[in-house]
Amino acid sequence: MPRTRPHAAPAQAPAPVQASALILATLVLILLGAPLTGCAKQSVAAQSAADMSFTAAMSQDYPIAAEAISQRAEDAKLLAIQSTTYAMPGSGTGWTFLFYSWQRASAYTVTVSHGEASVTDMPTVTLSKSDYDAIPQEPSLAIDADQAYQALLADLEGTGKLITCRAFLMTYVVEDSDPTASANIWFFSFNEESDVREAALDKSGEISPQRIIAVDAGTGQVTQTDTI
Repeated sequence: MPRTRPHAAPAQAPAPVQASALILATLVLILLGAPLTGCAKQSVAAQSAADMSFTAAMSQDYPIAAEAISQRAEDAKLLAIQSTTYAMPGSGTGWTFLFYSWQRASAYTVTVSHGEASVTDMPTVTLSKSDYDAIPQEPSLAIDADQAYQALLADLEGTGKLITCRAFLMTYVVEDSDPTASANIWFFSFNEESDVREAALDKSGEISPQRIIAVDAGTGQVTQTDTI
């Protein structure tokens, strides 16, 4: 009779190998699930504000403005920066720079758009000699407008949508003109009433009342304030 060979039992993986495979599978599941469970959900305010953006005022438009004003008043110093209009989702804004000349006893606005500068005289604005001397000869801002805006988005909370925003900074604040203001602070003013009313935007859902966020142009510290 032919001899029959017993069927060999299926080989079992050693216990350490089985344990390693289980650990590996568990790690894969954890890693795959991390992006879904490890990221905190953005607030409504942060999500809506992220649809707006600001370009770099100092590194991009200021050199153009400075060149333009030098042809009108060589001693002009930068006093303030403001967005030319409000930003809204899908639409940014340019920059307008306010200069003051002691020799000509006049202020000037320089608006930069698409790389071109437009200078406007403002002779009704006057400063004392001491105020003029206190204005920095050249502005020194470690954090530009675009960087400041990204900084505030990181910790922005709130349940109301933010649909418009203006930006503003002063390089010098006259001592007694506005005690709430500070120099070298980027102020971002969201949802100003007239802007919201004017903007042709989707206004469904909860719209946040006006909010003002300040970002220190030297340190990047973000604070919420009630006024500029």
